[in-house]
Amino acid sequence: MWNGSIHAIVGGVDPSDDTRHEAEQRTQATNVRYQAALSTESRLPDGCADIVTCSQYLHWMEPEGTFAEVARILRDGGVFAAYDCDWPPVIQWEAEAAYIDLMRRAAAIDGERGFTSGLQEWRKDQHLERMRASGHFRYVREITLHHMETGSAERLVGLAMSQGQVASLLKRGLNETEIGLDRLREIAQRTVGEGPSSWYFSYRVRLGIK
Repeated sequence: MWNGSIHAIVGGVDPSDDTRHEAEQRTQATNVRYQAALSTESRLPDGCADIVTCSQYLHWMEPEGTFAEVARILRDGGVFAAYDCDWPPVIQWEAEAAYIDLMRRAAAIDGERGFTSGLQEWRKDQHLERMRASGHFRYVREITLHHMETGSAERLVGLAMSQGQVASLLKRGLNETEIGLDRLREIAQRTVGEGPSSWYFSYRVRLGIK
């Protein structure tokens, strides 16, 4: 949110051309803008933002530089909110176990073949302590939000396919059987079905007040 305008301005910063293009295609509001930049070098003015948010991506961002940049662009009293969803959502235990097995298999394949070697990932369960240790926020805490939706077997498979590691393997030509998607689909169809069934999502929000 940039100050100095009668209307609130919402800005999105991302280094990926594909991600920004997708966001622009989905955005209809005229007060939303996107620009190419990094979390450690947003190219935004000092003290220009009331709120800075990071959706399910903080674990890919270099913490020290990111927190310093967030503090630079926040006004005094501004809020940094970084949030992640617990995966998978609470659905049905066999379907959840199959989803977790799929993610472990995808990570193992990725590690064996070295597709994402060189990428550093920071543990999500340490976000809060890193925010505190940065010294850029006067107050830091975590809150948990809960939300209920409905879904089906195919939605669960679709969520799995949208996850970065699985999507990367599919793009590199691996088929569903190699990755384990066929097993997830079979178990989900048997236990979750065509729905709609109730799904329970939990979001962990790490808050920092400048």
